[in-house]
Amino acid sequence: MKVIVDPNTEASGFGYVEASKYSLRIVSVERKEGEKAPYLKWEFELTDPNLTTVEGKGTVGHIFENTTLKIGAQFRLRQLCDALGMDWEDFDADDKIGSEVEAQVGIHEYNGVLSNEIKKFIPAAR
Repeated sequence: MKVIVDPNTEASGFGYVEASKYSLRIVSVERKEGEKAPYLKWEFELTDPNLTTVEGKGTVGHIFENTTLKIGAQFRLRQLCDALGMDWEDFDADDKIGSEVEAQVGIHEYNGVLSNEIKKFIPAAR
């Protein structure tokens, strides 16, 4: 079977944006069992569809964040809830899908591959 390829296609179809403050939308949230405690795996997308990658080509990838559910160590989850303008109380994480949040986004390198990471969630004005 003959396959025709695009010679301009990059090995990775996803890029990253410059480090800055961005508005993010929650795409999904999933409860996972960790080695030490359960956690929530959050998936975010940038809300501005016109943003381009640092390289100027490809699609901006999603940003992932894990928040522990371990009692006494939920500071990152609290930061996310504050950024969503929520009261710090029990909630259904599935209800947050589609919600938007402000965050300081940075650039992270892992095994020579650059991607975005959330440095800090920015509290919502109340």
